[in-house]
Amino acid sequence: MIYLPVLIGGFQRECRISAAQLQTRFGGTDADSWLALFREHRWDIEDLFEARVLNEQDDSEGYYSLS
Repeated sequence: MIYLPVLIGGFQRECRISAAQLQTRFGGTDADSWLALFREHRWDIEDLFEARVLNEQDDSEGYYSLS
């Protein structure tokens, strides 16, 4: 699981993305490749989180996750 802050509308939101979600969206086979893919696609991932934040789709722990 990768936890990351995302700045949306001037406010920092806590987000997270799992290895399984990274693999489904971008590929990869191990932790090193998923981390590299996360870094490569960071801005695209933040755009995906922006939609979740704007629609107030956080979980019971207050995190925004991709599914």
